[in-house]
Amino acid sequence: METTRILFNTNRMEIGKPYPTDEWLTVKEYCKRFKITNTQTVSNWISRGIIPAENVLIVEEYNNIRLIKALPYHH
Repeated sequence: METTRILFNTNRMEIGKPYPTDEWLTVKEYCKRFKITNTQTVSNWISRGIIPAENVLIVEEYNNIRLIKALPYHH
């Protein structure tokens, strides 16, 4: 699966537009917001393409943390 790699620059990411923290969540924050009990479930959704690649960002400067667009992906 191909994902977008980005770099933070203080409060903006260098790919040309800001990513508001209320719209982009870590896997753990995503689980809390959407009441998913296991972070591995969300990681599997990313691997299997249930969460589209364009809705996953990898932040290299923060140990390759993944940010997920805050949308409900499960059925």
